[in-house]
Amino acid sequence: MLRRSMNGSSAVRTWAASAVFAASALLAACGPAGGCPQGQAQLCVREECRCGVICQTSAECNGRDLCVPTSNPRIPGVCADPLWALRDAPCVPLCTTGQICVQWGSMPNSCANRCNEQSDCPSRCCIALSDGVTKVCANERICQQSCTTPCAADETCVAFGSRPECAKNCMFDDQCPANSCCIGLEGGGGVCPSGGDFCPPPPPPVCRTFDTCIQSEVSVIPASEGGCGMFGQYEGIVRNVCGEPAYCLACWYDPRTSAYSDCLDLGLVRNNVTVPAGVGRCSDTAMMERPFRVRCVDQNGIRDGVNCLGNGPL
Repeated sequence: MLRRSMNGSSAVRTWAASAVFAASALLAACGPAGGCPQGQAQLCVREECRCGVICQTSAECNGRDLCVPTSNPRIPGVCADPLWALRDAPCVPLCTTGQICVQWGSMPNSCANRCNEQSDCPSRCCIALSDGVTKVCANERICQQSCTTPCAADETCVAFGSRPECAKNCMFDDQCPANSCCIGLEGGGGVCPSGGDFCPPPPPPVCRTFDTCIQSEVSVIPASEGGCGMFGQYEGIVRNVCGEPAYCLACWYDPRTSAYSDCLDLGLVRNNVTVPAGVGRCSDTAMMERPFRVRCVDQNGIRDGVNCLGNGPL
């Protein structure tokens, strides 16, 4: 959680008023032990100990050190770097105009530049503080680990292979937008990824074939009347009376395979339109009574990599 800290000289006074509480919570031990020089005492914070001048007020300390109160009645305070000694220390030195003193998780407070969008920051990471309004530039890792704006009550901050984003909570697919789905989370519940990212592909369309409304006819031109081949030339037509467009495949009988394997994709045949079943076929042997077959499907039968017409003979 990001917390905004006080800035300016008032921040120092605010820190000083709460220093006793902070010190009692963070100091592990303090005293003149540890080989400190005359007039100094040892201050231990988070398993690290440093020597500092014994003090009563911060005016007795050098540089940015502040007089950190202790729980030892014999030692009123020890001069120490507040960024090391106190988690709730103000930013030292104080932040300049256009900056805000921010606490990044358990890290010491630091000054961060204000921003409005990602391009305002060298790190390309502009993130909102806990007030949901103020935005500051942060390390790129912050944007990689959390959402740049606080999520609403019905949202969860999740990462779908990129920077985290706020996603709507859900339990079922019908609670998500039409182009999305409900993806379960490891800890329980689920979210709707924006744009349908990482959703499973939609099921292929049910193959709907037209068996009765597609009409086909065959005519024969004898060889003696201009037809080709010893037994003449066979020509076919396909007529769509289905009331809607259809994709059609016409396959001619092939004596070499004894099957309807000489196939031609007729493409989209619109309603009430008659198209030829390809160029005529010359025959040197007598063909069957119906030398070609037709299969037609609705427009949804040819899309998104699905081919309801198939590729084999009819």
